[in-house]
Amino acid sequence: MLNKSFLTRLYALVFTYLCKYVIIGIDSSGENSKKYEYSHLNENCHILDEKLLQSIFDHIESNEAHYIKELSEAVKFPSVSAFPEDYPELLHVVEWSQKMFRNMGFRSDIKFINYKIKQYKRRRENPHKHTNKYRHRRDLLIETFGPPFLFNTLPQSKSSPSNNISLLIYGHLDVVPARRSDGWKSDPFVLTRVGDNLYGRGSSDNKGPILAWINAIRAMIDLKICIPMKIKFFLETAEESGSFGLRRIFKQEKRFFKNIDYAVISDNFCPNVKNPCLTYGLRGLLYFYVQIQSAKEDLHSGVYGGSVHESTIQLVEILSKLSNVTTGQITIPGVYDDIDPLTADEINAYSNFDFNMEDYKKNVGSLGYLLHSSKIDALSHKWREPSLSIHGIEGAFSGPGAKTVIPHKVIGKFSIRLVPHQDPQKVKNNVIEYITKLHKQHNTGNSLNIVIEEEVESWLTNYKNNNFQLASEAIKRVYGRYPDLTRDGGTVPAAVYLSKYLKDPNNSLILMPLSYAADGAHSENEHININRHIMGIKSLVSYIYELAKHHSLLDQSN
Repeated sequence: MLNKSFLTRLYALVFTYLCKYVIIGIDSSGENSKKYEYSHLNENCHILDEKLLQSIFDHIESNEAHYIKELSEAVKFPSVSAFPEDYPELLHVVEWSQKMFRNMGFRSDIKFINYKIKQYKRRRENPHKHTNKYRHRRDLLIETFGPPFLFNTLPQSKSSPSNNISLLIYGHLDVVPARRSDGWKSDPFVLTRVGDNLYGRGSSDNKGPILAWINAIRAMIDLKICIPMKIKFFLETAEESGSFGLRRIFKQEKRFFKNIDYAVISDNFCPNVKNPCLTYGLRGLLYFYVQIQSAKEDLHSGVYGGSVHESTIQLVEILSKLSNVTTGQITIPGVYDDIDPLTADEINAYSNFDFNMEDYKKNVGSLGYLLHSSKIDALSHKWREPSLSIHGIEGAFSGPGAKTVIPHKVIGKFSIRLVPHQDPQKVKNNVIEYITKLHKQHNTGNSLNIVIEEEVESWLTNYKNNNFQLASEAIKRVYGRYPDLTRDGGTVPAAVYLSKYLKDPNNSLILMPLSYAADGAHSENEHININRHIMGIKSLVSYIYELAKHHSLLDQSN
């Protein structure tokens, strides 16, 4: 008789085979079975120049209805990477995207990571059962391949100039969970237009910006305008869940990232809807699980209440001592040791930055006071200082109604946003030492387990480099003003990993947001403004032109 372990492994191998070779339809070498030629641009190809930019802009404006329809198709995929049961939707949205890239003439490959994982060991049990999101099956970790990644390359046109530079665009196709019952005014996975705003999960983060890049490239292809550089797209499907497998896929597919001259990420947000921006800094992230266990199973509060050290009470006590409720300061010793002091240049920049505190409070929807009343303090704490946020308690009852149970095991979830020059290892050690000390002081006998679920370094670059200057000129051509130069309090793991593979890690990567803080990404009623979306597509074409002009890739006779 076949044992259960063998059947589980057999199921995993069959599932892997079906997804890799049947559902996705790629051959065993990982390459497309059919080669796509860039033939429609090999003859009578017009060279991009200043005169043609306006014709491209006109073409973009005339295709507004098509762009909305395309975004509607993308939003329909509930590609939520947080839940293993939604994994098929990640495959579906990748297949849909691959077809789009192939129709444009891109070589497009879907890639996976192969893992061989030993049987789940209970003595090293992770306190959060969804940590291994795509690999966890009850009490076993089985062989599988992780989330899909999409690699796309536009071959060089034979009629174009030397094409001696390459541009890489990064984005992600997954989204955070969304339900109508969360407070959405419409179905989050049905794009709904209200005035000039398009509502739907992923519209601003990150399907809308990805489609903006695709539409910018396609507008040039439609008009038979030679694209004067090699274009690559790298898209992942687990960014909203910690970019599972990202570090490994960079190593596995390092040839794809070789010899990249410029890279752009459009996966963050401008703070002011009136002004475009460019971003030169991101905060990092440490995400912690703190598990407290007091018994083998849940207990009746009427029978055992008052006679046991309840796990939830101890956890809440620990969480309450991580930061100051009045000032927002992190109370863990040593966290602020390596923070750079605010410079005179930064104070001057923040003073002149167009940022209205009342508008900010309105956008937040704050019922009380904000932590900081001055613009300089608010921007400084958003962009360049660490912060601690508590995200939830797993295991405690949270449904409607009353339940008089004492949870035997609860998991507190919190994160710390890191800033440049903070040592992640030092911060981790400080957190573990501090929580362990608090736990010992309580002297409850309850068990404590601390797990670091996610770790991403901060990212900072020089905003005076050529890439920022060229992007600034490109944006000015479209918006009539130079973009704001900002840092961002969020975290984009790809920015850290990608920088290490570029020709010039300190000057090649730029963050060019096409979404705005007021768009409500991750929140109810996420949306984009169609007018800003069209402007964004134009600015991307303008950016490609500026890169080409800088490298003298345009027709010298024009």
